[in-house]
Amino acid sequence: MKYSLLIAGALALTATVSWAQDADDSHQAQAGTRIGRVFIGDTKAAVGRRLGKPARTFTLGRGLTSQLWRSKTVGDQGARNTLEVVYRSGIVTQIEVTSLVFQTPGGLSLSSTRDSWENTYGTPTASTYSYSHSRKRYIDWKSKGIALEMVRGDEQGDDWVYQTLIVHKKGNSVVVDAGGTRE
Repeated sequence: MKYSLLIAGALALTATVSWAQDADDSHQAQAGTRIGRVFIGDTKAAVGRRLGKPARTFTLGRGLTSQLWRSKTVGDQGARNTLEVVYRSGIVTQIEVTSLVFQTPGGLSLSSTRDSWENTYGTPTASTYSYSHSRKRYIDWKSKGIALEMVRGDEQGDDWVYQTLIVHKKGNSVVVDAGGTRE
C-alpha cells in the first residue's frame, strides 16, 4: 500500500512539474538558459517531444547539427518566424529566434535599441563575418549567454539590422554561421 502511494505521489509531482514548464511564457528568452520551451542542455529527444518534427535538419560541421522550425503563419517583417536549435553531440548548445515576439524578462527584443541591450547586459564583444553573398555582425554578451545577429539592411551603407536573438551557454561564445571569414 505504501509503495503504491509513493508511486502516485511521484506521478502527481511529475505532472505538476510538467504543467509548470508548459505554463511558462513560451515567448521568453532568458540569457544563458532558454528561449521559449527549449533549454540549453536539453536533449534532441526532449526538444522533439516539446516542438514536434522540425521543418529542416542541417549538419553544420564542427561537430554541430541544427534543427529549424517555422511558424505556421507569416510573421513580423514579412518573413516566416523561425526557431533554430543547435546541438553538439545531441545536446542543445544554442537557440536562435527571428521573431519580434520573443523577449527577455526585462522586455528586450529584436526591436530594442543597442543602448537598451547594453544598459541591461553591459558592453558586448562584436565580430563581423563576410560570406559569399552577405555580411553578418554578431553582438555577444559571452558571460551572460545571449547574443544578437545583425545583417546589412542597406548594401550601399553601413546600416545594420537585428535579425536573430540567440541564447547560448554562459561563458561560451556565440556559434557563428559556418563559411564566413572574420573581418
